[in-house]
Amino acid sequence: MVFASGFWTLKPSSDQFQLTSIGSCLTEIRLSIYTLKPEVAISASHCALTCESHNGCSQFLYCEHSGKNCFPIRALGVLDSDRRKYCFCYVKLNPKCENGGEWKSDKCECIPGFHGNRCEFIAGGCSQAMSHGNHRNGAYLVKPKHAIGTFPVLCEKVGSNFYTFIQRRVSGKTNFDLSWKSYNKGFGSVKWNFWLGFDQILSLMENQTVELEIGLTCDLDTKGSFTLETFQLDDFSLAGEDHQYQIQLPNQGTTQGSQSEEEIHNSLLSLAGQPFSTYDHDSSSPNCRNTTSGGWWFGTQCAFGNLNAPFTDYGLDANNKSILWITWRSAGFEINIKETYMKIKT
Repeated sequence: MVFASGFWTLKPSSDQFQLTSIGSCLTEIRLSIYTLKPEVAISASHCALTCESHNGCSQFLYCEHSGKNCFPIRALGVLDSDRRKYCFCYVKLNPKCENGGEWKSDKCECIPGFHGNRCEFIAGGCSQAMSHGNHRNGAYLVKPKHAIGTFPVLCEKVGSNFYTFIQRRVSGKTNFDLSWKSYNKGFGSVKWNFWLGFDQILSLMENQTVELEIGLTCDLDTKGSFTLETFQLDDFSLAGEDHQYQIQLPNQGTTQGSQSEEEIHNSLLSLAGQPFSTYDHDSSSPNCRNTTSGGWWFGTQCAFGNLNAPFTDYGLDANNKSILWITWRSAGFEINIKETYMKIKT
């Protein structure tokens, strides 16, 4: 217990409690609608720790007598008048919220991705972020175990599974023909068009194989009749930068599904073992960067698939430099792909 500003205060761990009038605690006990029960405490500091352990406890009454003498407010309990003179009421002072959190309604309101009484904890990925947050799909800040710092991610929950988007394109307004360094660090906005960045992707994957889902939205008849096709691959992994972020697909069997699923699968298989290339770091053979645009894993024929190429309004251009997935519906040169995404289950 320390003396501060004319009031006795307690600071058992993260929070600070200030001694106040006993009438405040007694009024709260009488008006309580919660079911926190009185407990036994050996000291006021012990009672303060008990209060800290209950969400929503903003004050407590501690009494110097045997039996149940710690009343976390709001707590249900009856205190006879003879014992009130040995009781002390402490009210929690507004704690300093960390990491951009704001004090609202007797608690710290954290920005998406942070949690804890003072927003002191950061989620390691989408599953943790959404479990502690508002459970809504959207942008969160995360910091995986081996990441250098925090970074934003776009999270989605489907059933009981959590997904992190590593690539998303909904328009041609963001330039994807960028440098090796840009693809390492990531670029764009997770709420719009973006590449998450290999540094971030590898920290989320933690040297594990993960499920990858690719989604393609196209205008099949160029008349505004859009359709979304998706494909899931269970065993997707990436090599590190020393190996040019090669796509590794341990199980490269055929898929059973619709024609479009099989065609998406076949285009992906053509990229297995291929290194990533950008305009300033061409690892492909032959030199696909001479005939394509955007950072990608280019196969031996250079133009089997590239979701980071420029958008067009008419399918593949004459120089193979527009966004494409060549085997999809066996007409990749004519299909106008309007939106794409790549997401991993984390």
